[in-house]
Amino acid sequence: MRAELPPRSRLLALSTELESELSALAASKSEPERVRTLTSKTRSICFNLSDAKNPELRNRLLVGEITPAALVRLSPQE
Repeated sequence: MRAELPPRSRLLALSTELESELSALAASKSEPERVRTLTSKTRSICFNLSDAKNPELRNRLLVGEITPAALVRLSPQE
């Protein structure tokens, strides 16, 4: 049996907050560096959240154990 999915409104709020935090992270950088930062961080986060071998990260985000602000600042190893 699959775990119950969070309400759509919760997922939308998380995605909006992630986008905002990614933009804030890259805001102080020059244009080319900002684009590289946004692209690489977004790609990394999407991969890690959808990775079947890493359900813990997704669950920690969904239950609020890790915030979007903290998630965008984690290193790939973390």
